Amino acid sequence: KYHRYLTNVVDVDNRAVIWNEKGRKSEVLDRYYVGIVEQACEEIESVALDGIVGY
Repeated sequence: KYHRYLTNVVDVDNRAVIWNEKGRKSEVLDRYYVGIVEQACEEIESVALDGIVGY
């Protein structure tokens, strides 16, 4: 099987993708968190995952 994965960060209130990157490992999502300010991290209200162990 050949799969290509994309990790998306979505603002569900505004129905907008605010960040994405190829892959689905925790390191991919770590790059998002490193790039935002601490206040933005504190404003995250919920998280939805697909259940993959990598996150």
